[in-house]
Amino acid sequence: MTGRNDDALEIQRKIAALDPLNSDAYDSLGKTLWMTGQLSQAAEAFQTAIALNPKHQHTYFYSGVLSIVSGNPKQAMQLFSLERDEQVARYGRAMGYNTLGSELEADATIAEIDKKNAGDDPWGIAWVYALRGDRDKAFYWINRAYDIHSADCVYIKADPLLRDLRSDPRFAEFVRKMKLPS
Repeated sequence: MTGRNDDALEIQRKIAALDPLNSDAYDSLGKTLWMTGQLSQAAEAFQTAIALNPKHQHTYFYSGVLSIVSGNPKQAMQLFSLERDEQVARYGRAMGYNTLGSELEADATIAEIDKKNAGDDPWGIAWVYALRGDRDKAFYWINRAYDIHSADCVYIKADPLLRDLRSDPRFAEFVRKMKLPS
């Protein structure tokens, strides 16, 4: 999402309406709603995706992240335990432990992420560090994502998990490096 939020939402809603039994359509709608700050509607879209396909990958993760953002980390941990993609579930657990104040578990999970996922998904690792409040490591992984040409970089301005980084001068520098509108 590069700033045309209304257009993105309209398209995602049309896709879901045209194919109401497609869990991917509701998952994508949920992500778009989440990025535009419409959290309750995003939660509903994710729940619809799960109802249509309880084995849908990543939907439990995003539902869990919404639970963290909404102040319910215990519910988030339950949702992360249902996530089928273990790598993504690990990110969720790290975020959940951190939010719950379980520093030892958070540190152990983050060490596992650094060991197992360092080359796979730098954007996801940046999420973990951003939510933890470790801006230096978050920007390290954001720049690593850029170095490997991760498509996730285009979401820098819209990504809710990176919202707390926006006041950091490195954020504006990254937006310029991506040649995105200010």
